[in-house]
Amino acid sequence: MLVDAGKIKVIKVPRVLSVETVDKFHEELGSLVNKQPTLVELDCSQIDLVTSSHINLLWEARTLCLENNLNVKLSFVSPGLIRVLKVLDLHDIFLGKQPEPKMDPLNDNMDNRVKDDRELKLEFRAETGAITRCLADFRLFLSRFNLPMKFVIELEIIFYEVATNIRLHSGLGTGDVIVFDAASHDDKITMIFTDRGKAFDPTLKGTEYEPGKAIREKKKRGFGLTMIFRMTDRIIYRRLEDSINVLTLEKNWRLHHGK
Repeated sequence: MLVDAGKIKVIKVPRVLSVETVDKFHEELGSLVNKQPTLVELDCSQIDLVTSSHINLLWEARTLCLENNLNVKLSFVSPGLIRVLKVLDLHDIFLGKQPEPKMDPLNDNMDNRVKDDRELKLEFRAETGAITRCLADFRLFLSRFNLPMKFVIELEIIFYEVATNIRLHSGLGTGDVIVFDAASHDDKITMIFTDRGKAFDPTLKGTEYEPGKAIREKKKRGFGLTMIFRMTDRIIYRRLEDSINVLTLEKNWRLHHGK
């Protein structure tokens, strides 16, 4: 949706990124750019869960504006989006030198952690609605522990990004099942995704990403794996018999305390 505020043009970034919503966004942005405003404002108020696809869209929008010598800025930026931009070394590029908002610190008293119900097992179909519903269950599971908001945001992003990658690239049908196991330990959380899709070992892919190089090469892809690797501490992939993929991700409480 476009908003005309004189020489400032505002366009809302869609919450759900389907082919239709992305095409409509690009069409509206193109129309907006042709009007040559002094500033293009990308309204991010509708983004409640940040994915690599949102970063791709913001990057493409920013690139188009700069190619047309237009100033561009983000507005209504959530803590989740700020955190993702920080992880990808894109914070200063999109938001300048403004500091990352302070989030609740990790409680170092391990006696305050929930000692039972430390495991979660979910089975869901490889389709968007099922992934979203299971994300709510995972969020409820995380609420049992004394975790900083920054930590929770990253874990939710990891879950959604991995599950969505499996849905989009594994060859599974909407009736096929993904199994997700999570376990909280004294020093870390472990997440395990199991599916029967195509083999894909993310640990073999190059994940180094340098924003300056991306700007020069007009890079549009590659954010997803970088997000996952930078938000986790260990990733293990195994291909078992009967075409079973097992992806294990670990995130350490202590290692990220204060970061």
